[in-house]
Amino acid sequence: RALGDCQKKMDDEQLLEALSKVRTSAQWSTLGAVAKKIFDRCDSGPSTPDKVRRLVEVLRRTSEEELRERWGVWVHSFGGKYEPLVATNGAYRRSVAAAREKSDGKCVYICTCGAVAADGGASSSRAAAAAATSRYYSSHDYNAGRHTSDLCGHKANCLLWRPPGAGHLHSWRRRY
Repeated sequence: RALGDCQKKMDDEQLLEALSKVRTSAQWSTLGAVAKKIFDRCDSGPSTPDKVRRLVEVLRRTSEEELRERWGVWVHSFGGKYEPLVATNGAYRRSVAAAREKSDGKCVYICTCGAVAADGGASSSRAAAAAATSRYYSSHDYNAGRHTSDLCGHKANCLLWRPPGAGHLHSWRRRY
């Protein structure tokens, strides 16, 4: 089992632990798809609407900061009647934990991947790569410049990493 030993009924902590171990490749996935990965790999049986609702309740009770820093989970909601989107990043979670361990429980959010130069500007290699792909993503050559996400310039294990914007994912909104 990829998610370790799962019980028939997981408490909130175990549910968040299982969620944090689901790989979304640091991209947005529907909560239903992520819940299916969690529950189908556990002895608790397949994913059901009740289990997905419980997962939503746990996510709502947990602060954004705790989800991000302790679990490496981001949630984007389109409102009560639409299914939320979830992104997980285990590398970010491990980086925050390592930074907290080094600094006695406090985490200073600085660039650890080299995307930001010491003077605060973009590093030359990252700036060159961004310029090289600018025409491809922002021009009419690729999808007329529509529906492209703004990707974060930081590596997935950097303390300044953020998931791509979710505004272009309007077609993923579904009732549940």
